[in-house]
Amino acid sequence: TANIADILELQQMQRFDLMAITTKILDERKSGTGMIIADVRLVDGSKQGTTTEYASLPLTLFFKDAAELKSF
Repeated sequence: TANIADILELQQMQRFDLMAITTKILDERKSGTGMIIADVRLVDGSKQGTTTEYASLPLTLFFKDAAELKSF
């Protein structure tokens, strides 16, 4: 089992499953093919070191249209 704080410490590429909450959509844009691209910030409640802030992970998601993004 790994959490975001653990993942941020990884030194090499890894594959993993992650359950987290999207706390913020950082940016939204449209691709040349019409897909909606959203940069989001994920948190899972873990913390790094002695900080009081939750560890967070930026992630880019791709949606086929605006309706799919809205349902997300």
